[in-house]
Amino acid sequence: MQRRDELLDVHVRFRGGHARSLQLPRPKPLAVLRKLDPAIVAEVDRLLDDHTDSEIAEALNAAGHQPPVGDQFTIWIIWKIRKAHGLESRFDRLRHKGMLTLNEMADALGVHPQTAKDRAARGQLVSVEYNDKGQRLYTPPEPMATIPCARCSKPIPERAAQGQRQKYCCVSCRTGAYAARRSAAGWVRVRKDR
Repeated sequence: MQRRDELLDVHVRFRGGHARSLQLPRPKPLAVLRKLDPAIVAEVDRLLDDHTDSEIAEALNAAGHQPPVGDQFTIWIIWKIRKAHGLESRFDRLRHKGMLTLNEMADALGVHPQTAKDRAARGQLVSVEYNDKGQRLYTPPEPMATIPCARCSKPIPERAAQGQRQKYCCVSCRTGAYAARRSAAGWVRVRKDR
C-alpha cells in the first residue's frame, strides 16, 4: 500500500453533474524519469566488447528495453551513454587486445595499405569492424618461423614472400654456396684466352 503523501486526490466532474473522486499515484519527478537503469549501462558495457553502437541499439530494442527519453535506442543515445558513464569505446577495447590499424598492418606485412585492405576483403587477413562507418582493425600477423641461413647462419624467414622455402639470406650467400659446392666437386672454371 502506498503512503498518503505518494498519492494525489483527483476530483472529476462530468457534464451531467456526476462527480467522482480518485486517488492516483504521484508522477515521478523529471530527474527520476530521465535516470537510466544501471542494468542497461551494464548491458551496453558488456555488448561493447563484440558490437558496434548501432548493433547495441538494435539488441536493446529487440530485448524490449526503452531509453529514458524517446521510444527506442539509437546510435546517438548509445554514444551519450558511453560518454556519460565513461565506458571505453569498441576501438579502444580492440586496441588493448593488440589489434592493428590499417597502416600498422600494412607496415607489419611490408605492403601498401590498399593491398592489406584487399587481402582482408578476400579473407586472407582477419579484421573486425569497430564502428558503423565500416572502419576495421586487423589481427596482427603471426610471427614467421625463422631458420638460419645455410651459409652465414643469419636468421631468415622459413618461406619467402611467394611461399617457397628459403635456404639463403641473400644472393651473395647463394652464389658463394654454389661456388663452394662446385670447387668441392672438382669443377674447374676454364677461361678461354683470345
